[in-house]
Amino acid sequence: MVLQDMENQAPDSFGEPPNASDSDPYASPSPSRSLASGSRFDASNMPSPIPVLGPLIGFSSSAVRFKANTTLSFAEKKLGRTLHPEEAQALAFHIYKLERSKSYYAAAGAGAGAYRWYATMDTYQYPFYKPKMEGVDLNKFGPLRGPAAGLARQTWRFGLYALVAGQMGNIIGQLIAQPIAAYETSVDPKLEEFARDIKAASARDDRGNAERGRVIEERRKDFEARRRQEGTGGMAPPPPPSGERRGERSRQTRPTAAAGDPDDDDMSPTSGNEPWGAQTSSSWGDFAADEQPQPQPERAVDARARRPPSHQPARAAAPTWSAPLDDDTSPTGGLFHSEATAQPAQSASRPGESSWERLRRGAARQDGAAGGATGATGGDARDTERESAQREFDERLERERSGGGFNEGSKKW
Repeated sequence: MVLQDMENQAPDSFGEPPNASDSDPYASPSPSRSLASGSRFDASNMPSPIPVLGPLIGFSSSAVRFKANTTLSFAEKKLGRTLHPEEAQALAFHIYKLERSKSYYAAAGAGAGAYRWYATMDTYQYPFYKPKMEGVDLNKFGPLRGPAAGLARQTWRFGLYALVAGQMGNIIGQLIAQPIAAYETSVDPKLEEFARDIKAASARDDRGNAERGRVIEERRKDFEARRRQEGTGGMAPPPPPSGERRGERSRQTRPTAAAGDPDDDDMSPTSGNEPWGAQTSSSWGDFAADEQPQPQPERAVDARARRPPSHQPARAAAPTWSAPLDDDTSPTGGLFHSEATAQPAQSASRPGESSWERLRRGAARQDGAAGGATGATGGDARDTERESAQREFDERLERERSGGGFNEGSKKW
């Protein structure tokens, strides 16, 4: 019985929708209808502009709705989010209220213009311009003649006065009503979150503008510095990317490129030890990349590191002291001690030496050993013998040219 009574009373208890508060200016009597039409707010209970004159001076219902929608779109773009229905309704209410105030000021300005038109009807004065009556034909106005010309002139004057004075009233209303609307929006409890988000967005925009201004100022200073260097003799190069120089990257890639060069053949007579150095096309590209201003000591060290080793035999300086093994009681008296100590070093393979060079060096060493005491005198004795043999050959050749025999005057053995 109790459940049956509750079922009978349930529709009567919750069937009627709650009434909207009469003191809430944002309450919408039909929110479902506004959502169905795709509108952001309900304009049925919004403040309306001045009647009758409002549409004539630019404050029609469609114009006010367009301004409200444009303002809401700008607010959403500023915040980076979509406005809540309560926020959109409250913000639209303040916009409609602002437009209503402006419409009254514009209507007052148009009324003042009409009064000014009536006061200057006899002088045919225009806004901010008074023509000379001596040069005005009152019976002629454009293509019109007669009384119609005078009526058209007065109508034209009325339209100009109403337009100019109405716009001035609109501007004055904007200057007066805009601060009032901004204050009411800031103290509206329904727009507290909106006000906080607006302040945060404004601070974010200010920081972004300051950062962009700092970057522009740095670029301007850099450009002026480069201009000054250009005027004093040269254009300063731009800073290297990511703190590393292109020359360092090219030098790091050079050993890899040199290791994979197909021209480095060990069977070559020079074994790749040309004094001028073998460089490929990539080497020239690396050289072009290394054209960066660097300190002079680094270039000197780099040049010494890149210089190929010289394989010209250097003459050993004569020792100024006697080693402990230089025993004067030996049969030779230490005469061939330097050659005996240099023998193992010469027999060893030199770095970068090819097989042909090792064979030629071994053959020359064998010829020197077979020469006996003549070969033991060292490089100076061999040079002397070579010079004497060349001189003797030149003398024989000269005798043959003069008519004598080639072997004439030679020694007889």
